[in-house]
Amino acid sequence: MSLSRVEELVEMWMLIGELMRTRTREYLASSPLSPDGMPGLRPPATPAQLRELEALASQPLDPEYRRFLSRIEPLLPD
Repeated sequence: MSLSRVEELVEMWMLIGELMRTRTREYLASSPLSPDGMPGLRPPATPAQLRELEALASQPLDPEYRRFLSRIEPLLPD
């Protein structure tokens, strides 16, 4: 692959990245969600949050999924 082709690909990659950043900023600016409600890194689920999720789902969580949520940042209600 020639250097000019590599440069074209890098330029395209950078343009796509900038477009994604612009669109994300536009979306977040118009989103009805508060910044606290947006996906992001959070601490692992507490036992109380897991019970709340089970109540919301009206069924127990699969044990593997429960273990996953207790170790990984979840998107659970505060």
